[in-house]
Amino acid sequence: MRLDLHGYYIHDGWKVFKNHLTECYLSGCKSTVVVTGYGSMSREIESWCANHEHVASCERLDPNQGAFRIRLKKKSKTQNLQPATGLLDLHALQKKYN
Repeated sequence: MRLDLHGYYIHDGWKVFKNHLTECYLSGCKSTVVVTGYGSMSREIESWCANHEHVASCERLDPNQGAFRIRLKKKSKTQNLQPATGLLDLHALQKKYN
């Protein structure tokens, strides 16, 4: 997947960035490319990655210095988080202890 943040203000870009990475992680993507351009957002992206729970690494692409490849952590097989509702599925746990 790919995300282009051209035209976003920094705060709006941060929101879109967070949602994009979470969506990529939940869909099982290994990496994504985020295009920021050469502006102030390109200086922020590494700190955004350092503070995001699903990011394994972030590297600036060469020769395009306005884009970053972000590698995501491997999705846990035991995670039963439902992205649409945000609720945990506890049926398996309930069945185990009943």
